[in-house]
Amino acid sequence: MAHQQEVAVSKHIVKRLGEDGVRETMDSLYAVDCQTCNRPLAGTTASLVVTDLMMFLQAELHHRRCRKSEWNDSGLVRSSGEATLSHRTLTVLLPWSNNTGEPTTMQPVFILNPGLESVFLDRDDDGRWRVRLAERFAHAGLVAGPQLTIDRPVPEATVRLATDGVAVTMENLPPETFLCRATEQYRAQVRARGGVLFVVTHALNPDAVQHQQELLDVLPDSRTVAGWVPLAEVRERQPRKAAPSNPAAAGTTYVLHRSPRHLTVGPLLAHNAAALTLEQAQQWAEQVIGCETLIGWEPTVDGEPASGWFNIDFISVAQYLLRQYPDGWRLVRSLSRVDGGGSAETDNEARVWADQVIKFREQVSGLQWMTGPSPQGATTLYATA
Repeated sequence: MAHQQEVAVSKHIVKRLGEDGVRETMDSLYAVDCQTCNRPLAGTTASLVVTDLMMFLQAELHHRRCRKSEWNDSGLVRSSGEATLSHRTLTVLLPWSNNTGEPTTMQPVFILNPGLESVFLDRDDDGRWRVRLAERFAHAGLVAGPQLTIDRPVPEATVRLATDGVAVTMENLPPETFLCRATEQYRAQVRARGGVLFVVTHALNPDAVQHQQELLDVLPDSRTVAGWVPLAEVRERQPRKAAPSNPAAAGTTYVLHRSPRHLTVGPLLAHNAAALTLEQAQQWAEQVIGCETLIGWEPTVDGEPASGWFNIDFISVAQYLLRQYPDGWRLVRSLSRVDGGGSAETDNEARVWADQVIKFREQVSGLQWMTGPSPQGATTLYATA
């Protein structure tokens, strides 16, 4: 029950998540601030809202008076536009053995819960809904418990010492710094060890920890990733690796398509300005995709030509969208799509939805959307990372 907080949960959420899914979701949420009005949830009845974004879910806590508990399958994320999500940190010295036969030592550990009132869920191999950390942490180099070792630094994070605390900076997009107070003893160990063990988890609220064992118990939890983050000055003394020639996000153009019965967003893979027939365009798109396991092209939405054609790789389940525009054909890899009557009613609603999808799937935020070439009967917005 969201850690002793009274929370209203609709029967539709229970039916779709299942009892195990609801239990794990509620065990991963902490009633701090309402995700609508940003006021405290303490002393009130909270409300669980689950938004279905096709490829994943987002679960949030709100005041019951702000939003009733519901399963939102419109595909749209309702946002107040304010920064409402709370995070909490904790610094502590914990006994650690690297499973190499070496004696147990006291290691400086920096614990972060990046979102107390909101979590993402996706399906595991058995089809159950499970709470997952945002993918940006894994992309930075943090790993799950069984793979954890402190002899391989996280490539995209650093830690710095302050007068009375420490700061861990995630350097992958979007850059973000997390601060926490720390004792002199802790900071001395950070200097001596050359870094911290950075633990990111939805399995506990760092503010509510009472016993050391609670911290040790979260390390193998499926809602936890961790890694060794070096001091900035230690990293600066190490030889720098050459930057990748094609960074995953930098320079990527995202295409947001909105039509009466279709809403989708994803990175632009290619644009062909030639006057191609549909068959020629599909052949060109298959060459760009370079995959031999496509299932074949089908209309994205029957009776709505502006939505174009889609194809799926049945091995990776990646979905591709092909549309004709006034200036040629565009091929897009879909990150998420909504078909039917749940499409956004305004461009602003579509942008909010797209920003949420891209932040979760691509770890990219702060995009500036602009209207561009659009099929007749649709609106297309473009943004470049």
